[in-house]
Amino acid sequence: MISKIAILLAIFTLLLTSCASAEPTETGLPDEPASATESPTEPLQDSEAEPSPYPPPAVDSSPYPEPTGSDSSSDSASPYPAPLEPPTSGFEPAPGDDQLARSEAFVEFEQSEILILESAPPQINIVLRGYLPDPCHELRVEVSGPNRRNQIYFEVYSVTDTGKACITQIEPFEATIPLGSLPAGSYSIWVNDQSLGEFDV
Repeated sequence: MISKIAILLAIFTLLLTSCASAEPTETGLPDEPASATESPTEPLQDSEAEPSPYPPPAVDSSPYPEPTGSDSSSDSASPYPAPLEPPTSGFEPAPGDDQLARSEAFVEFEQSEILILESAPPQINIVLRGYLPDPCHELRVEVSGPNRRNQIYFEVYSVTDTGKACITQIEPFEATIPLGSLPAGSYSIWVNDQSLGEFDV
């Protein structure tokens, strides 16, 4: 009889225990951690935020703006643009000119001319006529261009050895400067910053 009572008490105790564990608690359902039912109420701080998979945008710290792609070169920056490479004329600057004195060469614009040879493609020759200070001076012609305005510049001058004795009389010259063929367009020729003329090819 006592054993039956002990068995009934054990069964009753187990039932009470199981009912107690089945009741919901304040923190969540049975067998679930309390944190599983809680939702965060505050945003994560910057230090807790997940790192972005993308790199941060670049910041331009340069004080100068980027070029816009337009031609920023100015014709007034230098009277003579980048050198043209026409056929040789024999009047180009020569080695040793830096050891000689530079002087003027006087161009007669009325006697000088632009020649367009009838060929395919047309060949352009510039004929310069004028005079040098004396027979000991040698003619030099530097050609540059065309620039973005299709201007071609001629710098005409002379060089001489000042240690050499020379007679005092002017020396006429005639120099043919070939420009070769040029792309189709309208061009102007400037000699020592003066206009010689214009032509079309």
